[in-house]
Amino acid sequence: MCPVFGQYVRVLQFPGALLFSLTGLFARLQLSMAGMGTTLLVVAERDSYSLAAQLTALYAISGAIISPLVSRRIDQYGQHRIVPLQLAVHVPAILGLILVATLDGLTPLLFVLAFVAGSSQLSVGALIRARWSKIYTGTPQLRTAFAMESLVDEVVFIAGPPLATVLALQVFPSAALLFATTVLAVGCTVLVLQRSTQPLPSGRPASTTGGNALRLPGVAAITGIFVLLGGVFGSFELTTIGFAEEKGVAGWTGVLLAVYSIGSLIAGFAFGAHQFRTLLPGQLLGAATLLAVVSAPLALMHTPVLLGAAAFVAGFAVAPVLISGMSLIEHIVPGNRLTESMTWVSGGLSVGLAGGLLLAGAIVDTMSATTAYLVTSGCGVGVFVVAFLVRRPLRRAYDAASAETIAWEPVAAH
Repeated sequence: MCPVFGQYVRVLQFPGALLFSLTGLFARLQLSMAGMGTTLLVVAERDSYSLAAQLTALYAISGAIISPLVSRRIDQYGQHRIVPLQLAVHVPAILGLILVATLDGLTPLLFVLAFVAGSSQLSVGALIRARWSKIYTGTPQLRTAFAMESLVDEVVFIAGPPLATVLALQVFPSAALLFATTVLAVGCTVLVLQRSTQPLPSGRPASTTGGNALRLPGVAAITGIFVLLGGVFGSFELTTIGFAEEKGVAGWTGVLLAVYSIGSLIAGFAFGAHQFRTLLPGQLLGAATLLAVVSAPLALMHTPVLLGAAAFVAGFAVAPVLISGMSLIEHIVPGNRLTESMTWVSGGLSVGLAGGLLLAGAIVDTMSATTAYLVTSGCGVGVFVVAFLVRRPLRRAYDAASAETIAWEPVAAH
């Protein structure tokens, strides 16, 4: 067996690990389909790209702001108690959004429903990573597990948008949202039934654990980095669609987006299995530096072939930033604040993605798609700048957490 592949196989051998990881992959598909599904539904029923963009942005931003507060309750009371309540709010809100979209008028109600649906969006990635943390905290296997989850994210975001497009255009306009909501509900229901791998709830109110997790050392810094990383994702995706149309090769759109993701998959697979001597803060800064360098040439690529090559190389820096950032969050925050902290970081990614989409879209409409790649490059440089500016606070947070781990290790069992 390939040594790199063997690292992932060993991680999955823990009892229950394979089941909850597969469940998470299934449930997480919804997140990658929700935006595209909403856009295609609103365009089909209301014939308005502007309204679709506004609703999608509101969905993402409300989720980024409210979901971490809900995740705080998950840390406090447990996944099995809070996740069903989230589903009880989220599923009816999506169904209401679908119904109202098919009716005439009632536009303000669409915004209310988008806000409610986004606010109750489940952060499946955080739920799964919290389970990995329970199993492998303090071991090298945790980094490999987090790398695997980043690869799952990549696979989901490669498959989700095309699947949503096929369902909405070939079946009926709301088919993508209905399918996505169904897999989320089924997947999360199966997940909460897996009690043996669920992190133990802290049972303590936030007032006794430091309030908002953004106040914890390092969390706001990494969230800021991930906002700009989300800008890289959102701007690249939309700009590439516009670039392919401008060059008369719209059929290449999927290929150009895929090579970017494939580059990230390859890098993430190798990065996650390798054990570095450099500490996590250094790994994050190194990955951020690489991202800035490889993203810079995108706006200089004026043919689809050159862009495809540049995108493949640029993708190599994405997964290492994701993996090192999430691994660093797991290391520096207390276990009873992990789900909330990871949800803030994931929410930052969503906010950046929405912002990148809006900014790049405006530039594509008024200037050119090639020019809009400057947004992608700028966000990539921004990731490095923020990572460089916060390197010392992150190192202090890392050292403080390491000191606590050393003090705790004699009584820990893995």
